[in-house]
Amino acid sequence: MDAFFKWYFIVVGGLFLLNLIYKIIRFIKPDGEDWQLHLADDVLDWCLDLYPIRKQKPLLTLVEGESHLAGNIVSTITQLPSTGTTM
Repeated sequence: MDAFFKWYFIVVGGLFLLNLIYKIIRFIKPDGEDWQLHLADDVLDWCLDLYPIRKQKPLLTLVEGESHLAGNIVSTITQLPSTGTTM
């Protein structure tokens, strides 16, 4: 049983020392600017531009009387000229 505790404390102590060294290095040399986060933000903005969260419906303006936004509806059917060839 003494061998178990001996190896247990060696392994746990080693992991503790490695963790302590890691935290000291992180404290002395902080991380720089996260460039991946900026790229992810750019991709998210691009996706929101292409695929908006809410459906955008066309603007419908209802007015009584004349409006400068009014348009003309032309409904004519034209026949294409025939080429004289048949299939």
